[in-house]
Amino acid sequence: MTEIFSVTSRAGTASYLAPERFHAAPISERTEIFAIGVTLFEALTNTFPFGEIERYQTPRFPAAKRPGKFNANLPPWLESLLLRALAPEPEARYQNYSEMLFDLAHPDKVAPFHPKNTPLSVRDPLRFYQVGFYILFAIILALLFLLLSKR
Repeated sequence: MTEIFSVTSRAGTASYLAPERFHAAPISERTEIFAIGVTLFEALTNTFPFGEIERYQTPRFPAAKRPGKFNANLPPWLESLLLRALAPEPEARYQNYSEMLFDLAHPDKVAPFHPKNTPLSVRDPLRFYQVGFYILFAIILALLFLLLSKR
């Protein structure tokens, strides 16, 4: 007997399917949040975050394009919200609709979102320079100690 509705099929427009749906993962709130993110991204930028995906293609999903590149009027909080909704890893996405709705209702509380493997210099520039300062300071102290111990 043929299944009329399947929660693991690739039914739907390919450009809106979450990455895990291409590997037979079931429909979940996270996969639907991804589709909402693609819809919002397309509405605000007139392009797809990962390019247009063909029906029978199994695409790769690098980090989504930054929506601010296509629409300079987007506030940073909305860009972070979109990037979190479009995260290729399900664990990095909003876990449920209420989290995304909270961020939409409270833009001042939206934390910046950085894709996986973003360098520390981009994620937290202050910490990057603090770490660099202490490393250089330790090297200078060690060199100074060596210089003074030779006298």
